[in-house]
Amino acid sequence: MRTDELVRALAADPTPGRSVAAGLGVALVAGGAVVLAAVVGLLGLRPDLIPALATLPVAVKQA
Repeated sequence: MRTDELVRALAADPTPGRSVAAGLGVALVAGGAVVLAAVVGLLGLRPDLIPALATLPVAVKQA
């Protein structure tokens, strides 16, 4: 196969590749999930997390 034929064959191929932005988005979401799981696994959650979410300072920050 000559170079010209190869270029024509590749140009005629209709299969688009994944965009860089889509790949980066998938990598960021997957990395965030791994980091969150590692932090929760190593440090654990606050024992009083549910009652702490009901306090006034947290309610004001959520608003």
